[in-house]
Amino acid sequence: MIKFTIQGCLPTLNEYTSANRRNKYAGSKMKADTETLIAYHIKSQLTEKERLTGCFALEIDWYEKDRKKDFDNVMFAQKMVLDSLTACGIIPNDSRKYFTEMQHRIFVDKLNPRVEVRLIER
Repeated sequence: MIKFTIQGCLPTLNEYTSANRRNKYAGSKMKADTETLIAYHIKSQLTEKERLTGCFALEIDWYEKDRKKDFDNVMFAQKMVLDSLTACGIIPNDSRKYFTEMQHRIFVDKLNPRVEVRLIER
C-alpha cells in the first residue's frame, strides 16, 4: 500500500466551475496550481521505490472543515489527485487498464482539514 496526505482542502467542482466562468484561463490555472500542490505532497512523502506498475484501487478520506459541501462536490478533486499521481510516476496512468476501483469517505476535522490517499495494488 502507498499512502500520503495532502494538507488543506482541495477545490470543489463549484469553485472550479466558477473559475472557468470568471475567466477562460482561471480554471486551467486552478487545476495546474492544485496539481502542483498535490505533487509537492507526493514527492515530499513518497520515495523513488514507491511506484505501482499493475492494477490498483484508490481510497480517499476527505477531512473537511465543516459539513457545508456536498459529497460529489468534494470528491471532484479526485481527477487532480489521479493526474498528479500519473505526472509524478507513481502510477502508469489512470485508465481502466490499471485503475480498478475507488472508495471515498468524508469526515469533519475543523482544526486539520486534509486529504488522505491510499493506493492498494491488486
